[in-house]
Order: sequence, then C-alpha cells, then structure tokens
Amino acid sequence: WTAITYYVADIYVASLDNFKTYTANNEMRYFSSQDILEMDAASGAILAVSGDFYAVQKSGFLMRNSYLYMSDPTYCDICVLYENGVLATYPRNGYDHQEILDQGAVQIWNFGPSLLDENGKAYSSYKVDSHIASDNPRSAIGYYEPGHYCLVVVDGREYDHSVGMGIEALAAIFEQLGCK
Repeated sequence: WTAITYYVADIYVASLDNFKTYTANNEMRYFSSQDILEMDAASGAILAVSGDFYAVQKSGFLMRNSYLYMSDPTYCDICVLYENGVLATYPRNGYDHQEILDQGAVQIWNFGPSLLDENGKAYSSYKVDSHIASDNPRSAIGYYEPGHYCLVVVDGREYDHSVGMGIEALAAIFEQLGCK
C-alpha cells in the first residue's frame, strides 16, 4: 500500500485582479526560496500554492501580474493566463512570444508537460525525463472556462503520508475533473 495525498481547489474568480502570482520574497532572483505559509501571509492570499520553477531558471518566458520579466526561448512548455480569463498551454518552441504578448497575457508560467489534449483527455505518453515523470510532489492548474480554474497540490516525499504522484496519474485526475 502506497499513500498518496492530494488536494483539489475549485476556483471561481469574478476578476483576474483576484488571481495574482507572488514570488519568493516578492522578487525574481535565481534560487530565491520562501516557505509557502510565509508567502501566503506576506501576499494576503486567500489560497496559496507553490508554482512553477522560475527560481531555478536563468532564462525563459516569464510574466507575473502583467510584468514581463524574461522573453527568452525556454526548454519547457508554458502556461499563459490571458486578460480575458482564458488559460492556454503551449509546447516549448511551439509559440510566438510577440503573439502571446499581443493577445493580452497577464501571467506566463514555465511548466511541463501539458497533461491534457484539446478534448480534455490525458495523453497516452509524455516526453519527459524519468525523474520528472516519477512520483513527486506536484502543483498543477486546470482550466474549465474563463474565470473557472482548478488547482491540484500533491504532497510527496513523505513516505508515511504521501509519496507523490507521477505525471500520468496527475493527468488522469485532471481528466476525471473535466478540465480542458
């Protein structure tokens, strides 16, 4: 028997003014880190989860709260939240930086891989390194429609509580939840 603990938050926001990204110590610095509870208190968030791995990247395509930090090519997929509430994912090297900015991006996260196809079905396989695909703690966002999102957080590396979750199992959860 292997323990897996995860949490699901079904989120509705009336305005994207209520959907903010806060970074460790409220800065964009290489290898900056901060405890999630400290971040929650500092930002005044109602709900806080850990996010992408911006702090271990020296380049990438990153935007936080409409401020563009970097617009370099990245080795990961990206997830973009637009000002109209649409959430879209793009494979690495499968998007045009300027087009995304021109369409009104407000958040750009580096992540990967995208878990579902355009019909909301989990992919049959994922092109990721085995250490990324294996059981790990996870934070992921799902999308239903503009203003309606889903956050899933998986505890991990705590063998008496939760070992984490692999990419395929995480994808299956988002498919079952009905995300796009």
